[in-house]
Amino acid sequence: MSTDFKTKAEFFAFLDKVRWIHPNNYDEINYSHKGDLSPDEKLLTHWLCYISDKAMGYKRIWDVGGFVYSDLVHHFTQGEAIESLLFPNGDKSFFKKTNEKGDSYYFISRTVVDEKNLISKRYSTFLNENGNVLFVPRYYPSDYVSIYYTLYTLNYLKCSFGEYIAKIISKAVGLSNNKDKHRDIMMCLFCGFYVLSYSNIGRPISSDLKNLYKLFATDNNNELIKLNKNPEICADKISEWLKSEDFIEKAKNVYDKKRFERKRIWCCIRDYLKHTNYQKGFCDLMRNSLSSSNISDDTLKILFSGDMKNLLELPGDTWNNKTVFRHCLLKGDAEESSGKAINKVLREKYDNNETDVYPEQFDVSFAFVPRMCNQGNCRYCPISDDKDKGEIEKLCSAIKGQYCPAILMYTGFFYECPGKKECKLKDFI
Repeated sequence: MSTDFKTKAEFFAFLDKVRWIHPNNYDEINYSHKGDLSPDEKLLTHWLCYISDKAMGYKRIWDVGGFVYSDLVHHFTQGEAIESLLFPNGDKSFFKKTNEKGDSYYFISRTVVDEKNLISKRYSTFLNENGNVLFVPRYYPSDYVSIYYTLYTLNYLKCSFGEYIAKIISKAVGLSNNKDKHRDIMMCLFCGFYVLSYSNIGRPISSDLKNLYKLFATDNNNELIKLNKNPEICADKISEWLKSEDFIEKAKNVYDKKRFERKRIWCCIRDYLKHTNYQKGFCDLMRNSLSSSNISDDTLKILFSGDMKNLLELPGDTWNNKTVFRHCLLKGDAEESSGKAINKVLREKYDNNETDVYPEQFDVSFAFVPRMCNQGNCRYCPISDDKDKGEIEKLCSAIKGQYCPAILMYTGFFYECPGKKECKLKDFI
C-alpha cells in the first residue's frame, strides 16, 4: 500500500527534529581569532559563509571560507577601511588577483594557521607557503560583490550586523498593525538580508572586477525599491527604508517577489530560530541591542515561536529538486510531474492544510537524498512503496542510548535510541 503524502511529510518532520538534537549533526564554523570574536562578528561571518554556500561542499565553506571570512570580519569591525580590506590592489587586501594577466581572484586570510588547525590537517592544499588560507567560492565574482555591499552598507549605516537586524525587527514590531506580528517581522527580516547583500549585484563576471570603481558606479535601477549599483546611493536608500513609514509595505514587495529565490537567506534565518548555538547568540544580541526598545520578552517569544518557524521556506536546492525524490514524495499527486518548484509546492500544501509540516522541515533532504534516493536504497526506506520491512528491522539495534543505525544510514545524523517502546521511527515502517 502506498504511503500518503501526509505520512511522508511527518517522516521528514521526524528527521528534522533528529537533526537538531545532537551537536555533531551540525558543524561549527572554523573561526580565526576564536577567543577574540564577538557574538556579532560570529553572526556576520555565518552570513558571509551562506552568501558563498553555492555549488560547493558546505564543509569546505564552513572550514576554509569561515576562517578567511571571520578574519576579514574581525578587521572590519576594528574600523579598517573597506578599500583596504577588499580592493585587490592593496597589499593587505583579503581579495587578490591570481596574476597580472588573468581575470581570476581569490580570498586570502591575514592570519596564519598553526599545525593544530583543521585546515592544516584536512585542507593543506588551501594554504600558501606562508600559512595563509586561500578560498575561492564557486561563484566568487557575485559573492565578492555581495560581501562588498554588505560591509559597505553596515559601515555607511554606522551599525553592526546585529544592530542592523535589531533595527529591522524593532521597526517591524513598532509599525505592525497585524495581530500576527510574526508575518510582518519575517517579511522585513527577509527584505533586510536581501537589500543588504543581493539587490544590486547583478551578474558580475571575473573580468568585471578589473575596474571596481566603474563596477560600483554603474547605474542600474532596481525595480523593487529603486536602488542602483553605486554603493553609497544603495546604502542611503536602505537607510531611508529603515526610517520610512511604509517600511513593511516595501518589505512585502521584496518578499513576495523574491522569497522562493534566495534560499540562503532562509538557511540563515532558520539557524537563528533552530540552531542551538546561533539561536543563543542571536537572542543575546537582540536583547542587548541599542535598537531593542521594541524587542521585549514578548517580541522574543514571537521570534522563537512555532508561528515564525511555519513561515520558513524550504531552501530549494539540488537534492530536494531531484526527480527521483519528487516522484516518491508526490506520487499520485497532481504536482508530481508539474514542473513547479518543490519549495512552492510544499508551501501551497502547508497553506492549504494538507500537512502540518512546514516547508523548511523538508530541508533534511540534503542529507537524505544522496544517501537513499541516489543510491537506490528504497527497500530500506520507511516511506517507499518498495520498502522491505524485514530489511529495515535488521537496521534496528533496539539498544537504548546507542546511536540508531537506521538514522545514520538515512541521513548521517547521530540519534540515540530511546528504546523499542519509545521509538518513533517504527511508526513509519
